[in-house]
Amino acid sequence: MTVTNHTQPKQSDAIKFDIASLTHLVGDGRIFSATFTKKNGETRHILARTGVHKGLTGTGLTYDPAERGLLSVWDIQNEGYRYITAAAVTQVKAHGQTFTAGGVA
Repeated sequence: MTVTNHTQPKQSDAIKFDIASLTHLVGDGRIFSATFTKKNGETRHILARTGVHKGLTGTGLTYDPAERGLLSVWDIQNEGYRYITAAAVTQVKAHGQTFTAGGVA
């Protein structure tokens, strides 16, 4: 999905989750849920939000997660930072809608 403006996808838009489309959907700091496949093959459901700065030391990372297709989120249930691989996301619930890979449910 190519994002040219700051509007939410329409019901008819086909969504392929990449780092740009995922950031566009959930990058506003609101709580969202996502379903994705972990590297070991497990399906994981996460309740998370972006933009959390709790417990940061200010030293930062030695790499840019977005360049690797990763979205940094705060896992609300487990109270810790996690990375979601954008290409592995199958469903996102945000802004009162459910977005699935391939379209809006």
